[in-house]
Amino acid sequence: RPGTRAVWTFTIRDAHSDTINVTVWGDEGFVNNAYDKFRIGTVVEVINAKVQARQLEGQNEKFSPSTSSPFNLVVNEGMALIQLHDEPDKDSYEALLHIPMGSGEEIKCLREIMNNLEHLKDQYVNILAAVTF
Repeated sequence: RPGTRAVWTFTIRDAHSDTINVTVWGDEGFVNNAYDKFRIGTVVEVINAKVQARQLEGQNEKFSPSTSSPFNLVVNEGMALIQLHDEPDKDSYEALLHIPMGSGEEIKCLREIMNNLEHLKDQYVNILAAVTF
């Protein structure tokens, strides 16, 4: 629908411990095209994004993953873009997919969660697991 605004937020990393959230704003077609084009594991270049301080107490922050950066990147339609990165160093970025986002001490196993339901109730936890269907 023309004129309908949309938003998409995702997290990128370029090093073992460096992560930042990216928010894409634009009309529905622009955001849906970006969403359809880039998947988990795609190596991208974020060009001309606006750097903004994270609003740690803001309403949207509770819906965004924790990151190492105190900033967010904003990609506004017509001002910035995301494109595929297909250069020789692409493999070094793809290797980051095999490293957990959080530190090992923060990761809870499912058994630990089940055994500590009362203590963990209403808390946020990090889980490293395989998705099954």
